[in-house]
Amino acid sequence: MRAGSSSGSSSRWGRWSRSSARRAAGWKGRSESAMASSERVSGFWRSLFERYQALGALRWSELRLDGSLVAFCLALAHGSRLYAMKTSYDERYAYYSPGHILRDAIVERCVELDVEALELLGPTRRWKERYATETRETIVLRAYRRRPVSAVRYTGRRWLVPRLRPAQESARQGFEKIRGRRGAAV
Repeated sequence: MRAGSSSGSSSRWGRWSRSSARRAAGWKGRSESAMASSERVSGFWRSLFERYQALGALRWSELRLDGSLVAFCLALAHGSRLYAMKTSYDERYAYYSPGHILRDAIVERCVELDVEALELLGPTRRWKERYATETRETIVLRAYRRRPVSAVRYTGRRWLVPRLRPAQESARQGFEKIRGRRGAAV
């Protein structure tokens, strides 16, 4: 098993392809929310990461087992912070917690490089609390085009999602309790 990170550009799009494929192979792919779920979504993420690569801010971290990608993290370095943008792991190895193994290696590297904070971003999750020394409230800013499809998306996010969120959170907590009873790794 080998963990490594890089900011260099060598074979960056080979890494991008492998990372996208790894993410699409798991639940993100099944829910059609992976980076490679559509050409438009893939193009957005690739364009974003190309720009940060050109600025020297893109960081790739990978965990490999016998040469196969088991977990990855795509992050952005800004100032003295590292922002974890996209992470995933091979669900076949979930019992061994490859995401945590990689995250531990990233934290160690952050300490070596005097990185002030590893920002995990997104909503609070139990696995993130394992690494947190503090939390901050964040906001999400969404921009919509003036088109009918955008109006439907806005309406769904503004009115439907808040009404469904309590049920989603309740189901998530139930699944976490079941997973905890089985002794499965988080």
